[in-house]
Amino acid sequence: MKKAIALGCLLTITAVTGCKEKKEEGLTEQKDTIVQKDTVAVDNTEVEVPEVVSQPASIEDTVLKGRVTDIQRGKDGYTAKIKTREGIIYFATISIPNLDSPKQFREVKVGEDIEVSGEFWQMGKEQHIKVTELK
Repeated sequence: MKKAIALGCLLTITAVTGCKEKKEEGLTEQKDTIVQKDTVAVDNTEVEVPEVVSQPASIEDTVLKGRVTDIQRGKDGYTAKIKTREGIIYFATISIPNLDSPKQFREVKVGEDIEVSGEFWQMGKEQHIKVTELK
């Protein structure tokens, strides 16, 4: 009988201890709960937006005449660096898709004088023209 009482006491102690541990575990989980707040990132980086110019003041009737000083080859055409008589440098993008007629497309050479027309624009301090007609 003493064994039965001892066993009963032991089971009671184990049950009470086990419940206490589970309660403590539950409290531990509540203490470790992380509350996440909504955050919004704000990017205050200043960005310089290129100024778009329909045509430079020194060009009339959207025609540009000048001498090719450099050529950079591209995927479907090239960019010719053109220097005018006034000494202004323009970057002329010449490609088949941009030309009014694909038959106008031809390779120009450094030192050649050319005449082009198209859409003028400016990026930073650089003057550009998307060539629509190559003469």
